[in-house]
Parts: sequence; C-alpha cells; structure tokens
Amino acid sequence: EWIAFLDGGRLALDRTDGTQRHRLTKHSGRELDVLIAGFTPDGSTLLFHQGEVQSEEGASLPPGITPGFQRVSMADKSIAPVEGLPGFVAFTDDGDVVFTRRQPDRSTELVRFGLDTRAEEILQRSVDAFAYGQLVLRADRLAYVLHADGGDPSAEKGSQVVVEGLHGENRIEVTGRGGFAQYQWPKLSLDGTRVAYGDGKTLKVVPIAGGATTTLATCARRCRYDWDGPTTMLVLDEHALSRVGMDGVAVTLATDVKGFAVAGEAE
Repeated sequence: EWIAFLDGGRLALDRTDGTQRHRLTKHSGRELDVLIAGFTPDGSTLLFHQGEVQSEEGASLPPGITPGFQRVSMADKSIAPVEGLPGFVAFTDDGDVVFTRRQPDRSTELVRFGLDTRAEEILQRSVDAFAYGQLVLRADRLAYVLHADGGDPSAEKGSQVVVEGLHGENRIEVTGRGGFAQYQWPKLSLDGTRVAYGDGKTLKVVPIAGGATTTLATCARRCRYDWDGPTTMLVLDEHALSRVGMDGVAVTLATDVKGFAVAGEAE
C-alpha cells in the first residue's frame, strides 16, 4: 500500500494510488544522511537509519536529531529510535532484524535482533574476511556469496554461492569455487525453491532441491534482476526491462529504463 523513498534526501511515504503523502524527515541530503532499510514483512513498521553527512569538511547533525536506526509505526506515522541496533542486512518473517558484526579477532557474527525486545541471538560466526557477502533471507533460508580466503585453513579457497539454514545447517553449495566477485547477488525465489545469481554477464537459476543450472539471460554487462513471481523474473539489460520465465522466454515490458524495484524487496 505504501512506497518509501528519498525526495531530496528527505524520507517520504506515498500511497501506491497517489492519494496521500507523508514527509517523515525535514532535512535535506546536504544536512542529514538517511538510508532506508525497508518495511517489516507484515507492513507494520518502516525501518531507516539517519546520521551525519560524510564530507571532507565534516558535518554535525541538525539540532534535535537522534542518530542511528529509527522505526516508523505505519499506523500513526510516529518515529522512535531503535536502541542497540548497529546494522541491517534483512528482516526475518516475524520482523526481527538480521545483521553482521565484526569482532576484534576479525571474525564476523551473524546476529538476529528483536525490534520489540532488543534481544540478540548469534546465529553463526565466520572467520572469512568477506563473510556473508550479499546475503538475502527468505523464510528460514539464507543465500549469500561465501568467499573463503584462508581464514579457515581447512576450507578450499575461492568464491561460491551457498544456501543454508539460519544457523548454517543443511548447507547447499549452489556453485563450485570461482574467482573473486565472479558470482554476484544471489536471490531466492518467492516460494524458496530456486536461487538466481549472476555469473559474469549471465543470469543463472538453480533448483535448491537439485537439478540442472539454467542460463536465464545474457546481458551486455551485468544483469540487474529480481523475482516477481515463483517462476518469473524481471531482468534489466542495459535499458530494456523484461519478464523472463524459467524456460528463458523473455517478454519486453519497457525500454529506456534506468532502474526498478519490486514491492517488498530492497532495491
């Protein structure tokens, strides 16, 4: 029902039918740096972060601004700070936040944080320098780019896409080991049965339960893509936006496209 976006650096909400607009922050992007995390899955809360504008000269926060993550109640559009939340990667289905935290020993923790309770649960820990790269979450499954760089001497070096449970259980190696940054932006399908990922200029899809890897599209540069149904994807190649089925058949939806976002997903 709502679209959250930045208008000159100010956080705003629009009804999808255009009937209402709410401006949530009043300071421009030159005065306050605002980043949108997203809506919780039930749509009750919008999470965003505000802080100092990064510049060579340095900039102080406007008077009355509390830095850090803020939650917007969609019921009354009130804003309240979220104490104790240092980062954001994704929401769980029940509205908890998952984030990563670097430790003094250079390991990385994957942490679950309750927005209401502020309780933390350490889900996993990794010793790799680029831990949990480009992580996405759907239901109780994670997909991310695992880059083994020698932090774990027993692990084979290289990058690969993996799918696993929240605590690292039942890991599936979607790809073999590739070069650094070869595999990009894994995305779990809406029904959780497939994972899509970029391999250089190609977009590939693999059934998680097992099956052949399908090359869904080959783009002039890297494809931009997201699932818009259990078996269809939106693919942006250069400036042409298409809907592509699992059979690889593409239907052009629009041209002269600069970017797109799917409702409920982070861009």
